[in-house]
Amino acid sequence: MPETKIGIVGVGPRGVSLLERIITYCVHYKIARTPKLLLFDKNSEFGVGCHGTDIAENLLLNTIADQITMYFGEKMKPYGPVYDGKNLYEWVVEHHYKAEKTAYLPRKILGDYLKQFYNEQIQRMNKYQIDFEEIKKEVIDVICLEKEILIHLKNKEYSVKKAVLALGHHGDVAVNCVHRGQTVDMAILKTMKVKSVAIQGMGLTAFDVISDLTEGLGGQFERTNSGELKYIPSGTEPVLYPYSRTGIFLSGRAFNEDPEFIYQPVYFTFKEIKKLRAKKGKLNLLNDVIPLLNKELIHAYKLQTGKNNFDTDKFWYPENELDISSQEDLKNSFDRCLKTDIIECKKGKFESPIKFCQDIIRDVRDVVRYAVEYGGLDMNSYKKFVNEWQPIFNRICVGPPYIRLEQLKALMDSGICNLKHVKNPNLKTLNDNYILRSVYKNRKKRIYNHRVLDKSENKIHQL
Repeated sequence: MPETKIGIVGVGPRGVSLLERIITYCVHYKIARTPKLLLFDKNSEFGVGCHGTDIAENLLLNTIADQITMYFGEKMKPYGPVYDGKNLYEWVVEHHYKAEKTAYLPRKILGDYLKQFYNEQIQRMNKYQIDFEEIKKEVIDVICLEKEILIHLKNKEYSVKKAVLALGHHGDVAVNCVHRGQTVDMAILKTMKVKSVAIQGMGLTAFDVISDLTEGLGGQFERTNSGELKYIPSGTEPVLYPYSRTGIFLSGRAFNEDPEFIYQPVYFTFKEIKKLRAKKGKLNLLNDVIPLLNKELIHAYKLQTGKNNFDTDKFWYPENELDISSQEDLKNSFDRCLKTDIIECKKGKFESPIKFCQDIIRDVRDVVRYAVEYGGLDMNSYKKFVNEWQPIFNRICVGPPYIRLEQLKALMDSGICNLKHVKNPNLKTLNDNYILRSVYKNRKKRIYNHRVLDKSENKIHQL
């Protein structure tokens, strides 16, 4: 019988999680003939993904240290054999870093943790004589045939029985920089004497770009006597023009004094989804799933406030609070939304009913997956979920630590970050310049920029 081979394409956190499961199952069930594992990743560091151990200190995680782990611990025992170990916070304390359970740590520290975890799996494979091969090359194609899967590299191909694509987000494609229609590296861009930069997209990567082009260029944030942040420029920063279709950044992650707390839904449950599916078959997103989730949010809000006036439209669509009557109205309304989010974040998850409800979206993600995956929705609903609602969920519950919002406000106050064209401007070229052109109800205004950072789709648009 030929040797069974399994290919894992992408050996970042997801790929290594799968690797751990395969090893643990082989060991737990004492599988005599273990498969050969082929590990593909074009990065030189296996295990870390976009959390490289050499990235800048100013790039932060958006999940607190005590809620990050690579281990399949005792709480997961109903779902498979346990492989337990220290979570990120426990590991950090053991390695003599100073940190709190609720800290948003630099991503490079997570990189160290992931690297250690990957090396641990290498040691286990050697110990239990599980054959493996590290292939540090870029996979350019995967072809599924009737009896095999072909994994193509530039000058070689591998045949495997099973393959998993764990592609994730890589640092070298998450940010694409365009100058005169050509791609330039982010590190190179930082060395240029750039006067203005437009940032297309307002997600987590945008905060990284903003940090790299401010703190990364020698600027500093200081806390004033009033408690607000003030930005001290280095003098080398460009003026930044973030923008997106909605004109709204991701909601900030509030202070969380109880990392162990997980909201237990009353209405939006596996049982209710199963009951709906038994009655209707494939579910409709807007008629079945979202109303049930809204019912849960209204219930949770009432528990926190005693009031029955939760505004679900405002919760899902905060961009409707922006006023596009004029450039100044847009700037002022954005400023109000930002200040409100900072205030709610500082109250903390359990003191802010809005932040409490936002975090519920994280806690019920497994129920959302159960409703959506494996053909759970009708086709039109599934397209709507992927194109519209998944980004909405992300905007609400996977945002940055609120310190990033405070920094954004300080950058706005200093003039480094300009939000006057934040909502869905037109982007055009004129000679060697890129033009952001916003249309308001009362007038039109043009701003000229010399660089564009485009990260919205991990590719360069034709401009």
